[in-house]
Amino acid sequence: GYDYLGKDVFKEKLYDTASHNTWDFVWYELKAKRQFLRALSEQLAAGKSVIIESNFVRSDRRWLKRIITHNTDVVEIFCQARGLTSLRRFVQRNESGQRHRGQHACRWYHFGRRYCLARLAGFE
Repeated sequence: GYDYLGKDVFKEKLYDTASHNTWDFVWYELKAKRQFLRALSEQLAAGKSVIIESNFVRSDRRWLKRIITHNTDVVEIFCQARGLTSLRRFVQRNESGQRHRGQHACRWYHFGRRYCLARLAGFE
């Protein structure tokens, strides 16, 4: 079997335990990312198989290069949807209460709308 590590799991635990303002996205994102990468490093060092989930950004590359060794097989799965489907799903998941309240996901609606519209116009 595989263990699972998701960055948002770490972030949501922080929302529940930290006394910091939950609207400070960067503070939570950085702390959760550090915890996530530390846990991933420990899992790989122990020789465990793990499924990871995160919205990786370019700056994560140097951390991942340090953690991933020559005997690590990496499989990346990238999913996309047509039109406004991903934005509709994102809004629906947020409005249904499926996302942790600390995520304040509504703040990202305008970014999601711009992203979907850019993709519809042919920009990636």
